[in-house]
Amino acid sequence: MTALYIHVPFCHSVCNYCDFYVSRSKHGGQEQYVESVLSEIEHELHTKAQLAGAALTLTSIYVGGGTPTQLPASFYQRCFDTIRAHATIAPNAEITLEANPNAMVDTPDAYAAVGFNRISLGIQSFNDRELKVLSRGHSAQQALDAVAAFRVAVISNISVDLMYGFPHQTPDSWQATLEQVAALPIQHVSFYGLQVHEDTPYHRLVKTDAYPLPPDEQTVSMFYQAKSYLEMQGFTLYELSNMAREGFESRHNKAYWQMQPFIGVGPGASGYWPQPDGTAVLSENARDLHTWYVPGEPDKRRTLITYYTQQEHVENKLVFGLRLLTGLHVPSLERELGVNILKTYAKVLPSLLEEKHLIFDTDTQMLRLNPEKIHLSNTVLAEFIGEPLVSCN
Repeated sequence: MTALYIHVPFCHSVCNYCDFYVSRSKHGGQEQYVESVLSEIEHELHTKAQLAGAALTLTSIYVGGGTPTQLPASFYQRCFDTIRAHATIAPNAEITLEANPNAMVDTPDAYAAVGFNRISLGIQSFNDRELKVLSRGHSAQQALDAVAAFRVAVISNISVDLMYGFPHQTPDSWQATLEQVAALPIQHVSFYGLQVHEDTPYHRLVKTDAYPLPPDEQTVSMFYQAKSYLEMQGFTLYELSNMAREGFESRHNKAYWQMQPFIGVGPGASGYWPQPDGTAVLSENARDLHTWYVPGEPDKRRTLITYYTQQEHVENKLVFGLRLLTGLHVPSLERELGVNILKTYAKVLPSLLEEKHLIFDTDTQMLRLNPEKIHLSNTVLAEFIGEPLVSCN
């Protein structure tokens, strides 16, 4: 099981809060990007197949950005042709395209025709005033129209991204957005609290009176407000920031949280590849469109490689795996990693269980976060860092 991520950096405009690697479309570079990313796909699939000792089968493909719909469907047809020449796409593979409501150079029908079966729409809010606060380039009506257009294109698996905890948003306006979302024919909702990163305009703006951040208590309350309301509408929280109708959890993102092998191509993309000895390798491509890759010369890629020790790999499996609300099956994890989880974390688990931050079911042997204390998850998960490993032997 392998996942593939393709990063498309182009955006018509850049949102004030965005920390992803993006490049304004008007600055060009699309032609170089197309040839470079096709070459990188070929190189990465070939290299990883050699490491695996067999041709790869991709269970999910995710095209993110940036704004992937700034490139035409014909480009993605070339991507899929290149992938099929060097790997197998599983018959039931989840193939996701990120889209912005106002930034599509092709029709939804065209993107569906080349193979996309899941759409992730960046909407953030259904309040026009709030969309301006977030410097989004679309209106609430354009978002509604985009959902309808993809449904007409016979893409029935649609996810929307929302944001909460940003300046001028109120619990009432958040509720109105949630109610609009619940009325849509969608299957998945991702909702994220605003993160203010130093290298973004928001880092400066939120220090002014014009962009006041809500108090932390309100932001926490808005998370539970969304969780409670969307649960009543048939969605289930399956990860700390994601809810889905039954059977529509994002398989691609679950591959990340379960630390399954994934390949990242494109500027700013990352990949994770577990090793047979219990270690892992993280690759991070340069966040620079014009130097990240030279077509035909893979050795000239600007890629940072980090070698994770067994300790770090185990910690990643725990910290990311516990983000899933189903939790971790401790015996299976111990067999996979060769580490006695209960003994390794004997110093930290008793207090986390006693304080009900974590729940351990002795019948099923599942360890999971307490859904009522999700807002404390970062503090809880940090407890799993730095404990000496105890082998199963």
